[in-house]
Amino acid sequence: MKISGNLALYFLPVVICLCSSEAMSAAFQLKEQSSSKLGNAFAGYTADADDISIMWQNPAAMTMFKGTQSLVSTSIIIPKTELKSSNTSSTFGFTGTGSAGAQSDIGHDSILPALYFMYDPGGDKNYRFGLSVNRPYGMKTSYNANAVSRYSGLTSEIKTITVSPSLAYQINDNWSIGGGPQVQHFDIRLTRAINCGEIANVNSAAIFGTDGGALDEDCHEDNTADDIATGFVAGIHANYDRFKLGLAYRSKVTHDLSGDVRITQSSLVSGIAALSSTANELQSQGINAKVTTPENVNIGASYDLTPSVTLLADAVWTRWSHLQDLEINYDNNILGQSSRSDTLNYENSWFLSFGVDYDYNENLTFRGGVAYDWSPIPEETRSSILPDQDRLWLTAGLGYNFNQSFSLDLSYAHISADTALVSKEENVASAIPAFVGEYDSSVNIFGLQVDYKF
Repeated sequence: MKISGNLALYFLPVVICLCSSEAMSAAFQLKEQSSSKLGNAFAGYTADADDISIMWQNPAAMTMFKGTQSLVSTSIIIPKTELKSSNTSSTFGFTGTGSAGAQSDIGHDSILPALYFMYDPGGDKNYRFGLSVNRPYGMKTSYNANAVSRYSGLTSEIKTITVSPSLAYQINDNWSIGGGPQVQHFDIRLTRAINCGEIANVNSAAIFGTDGGALDEDCHEDNTADDIATGFVAGIHANYDRFKLGLAYRSKVTHDLSGDVRITQSSLVSGIAALSSTANELQSQGINAKVTTPENVNIGASYDLTPSVTLLADAVWTRWSHLQDLEINYDNNILGQSSRSDTLNYENSWFLSFGVDYDYNENLTFRGGVAYDWSPIPEETRSSILPDQDRLWLTAGLGYNFNQSFSLDLSYAHISADTALVSKEENVASAIPAFVGEYDSSVNIFGLQVDYKF
């Protein structure tokens, strides 16, 4: 096999895109790992071997392909998450002010890439080697600096990269198995305001015998942490003429995150704090946390109804219940607390999809699909950081084979979510007022995919 210098140019967009930030998906999982299957709402992704991007969902299906090949998939994700209304209240004399009401968009546009490579040793060999680079989890939301929800979160961002080498082996004419390790880098950033105006008032009263009035002063907390950990993926694939079936499992990955928190405060708050015990409790320091990305069980099927029409279906079960809380532990105390804990109580969830392929001719294929994605986030723990709800997917796409070596896929998806209500009680110990907000969300996704066979 001869690899020309043009191959480097072919993969260059992926190298650039891997530095992009992600947009919010159901919880913080990103399903857009194949632009061709995006056109089917990922129906049949576990079974229908359209191209080698199936190795992400089910590596066993690689035995369906002949010849060494590579594939680049890119999804342009344009979310719209609108805070329609919000309000705040407290019983402890909340002194901070804020921007109650609406915020037009808390989400961020992003480019989500995926890279695949499969090696076929040739001849009558019944095995294939694969390698994929993906970003399966990610989200980013941000609020105005004076939003009333700022004490729960300002900017919240998760970024991941997962590298998955894999091997597929064809047992006989109908059955194949496959699997391999996954190496995942997880990076998180959480920022929020600290109600230092209220804290300064309390300290001022203790020191001077009177408070400082309604001090509208915030400190800011910026937490960053990351980790690299491993898991595995395994699958089985059946090919019976007009019917294909796939079953796959991708394991959880548990991350022991470490990083630091940076605290910034105004000179007024800093001066009052310096005269009290608060001085040593608003310091930048090291942090650690534990996060588990969930395992998935995928089952999919495809059936050739006619030589031109293929029916597709997929079901994905995700074990989100690993995430019951997010606890950030400080090396030292911050305002008398050794950790910051957010209750999540995530629940296991399902993603169901149905789709169809129509081969207009030997070169052109039209695709369509519909899916329903159940959110794992219960209403009682839904937060302004991730105001997620159940989602409906409507998708379409087309694929065109220019020749035996080169093919192109285009796809589009519109996702609409139910209205999400966030209602958080006040936290007197941390001087965080109550927050109520209502969110409307939708997402538009444009997919582009290039497949090259050597």
